[in-house]
Amino acid sequence: MLAALLPSVVLFVLALVAFSGAVTIVHGGFIRLAIGALIVALLISIIFSSCAVLLLEASSSFPTDVVPVIFLRGALGAIAQPTIAGIVLLAMLVVLAMSTSRVCGLVEEIQILLDAHKAVAEAEAISSTKR
Repeated sequence: MLAALLPSVVLFVLALVAFSGAVTIVHGGFIRLAIGALIVALLISIIFSSCAVLLLEASSSFPTDVVPVIFLRGALGAIAQPTIAGIVLLAMLVVLAMSTSRVCGLVEEIQILLDAHKAVAEAEAISSTKR
């Protein structure tokens, strides 16, 4: 009897854990951050591919036997074809940049608080020695 109930109980507990984790992620705003990063990455990818196509058209008048022109056209051809992997990598880059900017802001705020604490401690030390 217990052996038949165990898988059901384990499944129920796993469902509760997954649901509470999903609620925590949604409450933290990570889903909005990820969707926003995907939208920004998609727009950046479209802009890059459009610029690459324009540059490919502009470079069509260059001679085809020059090695730098061959590499330029190859690189522009690769950029001109947006892929899902490229868009996801751009989204990851956007999330990393936003996270880094938040961390830099927090570090600056911590530094300001430490400087203020140091100034107050020095002022208290000076005032206590004068008494």
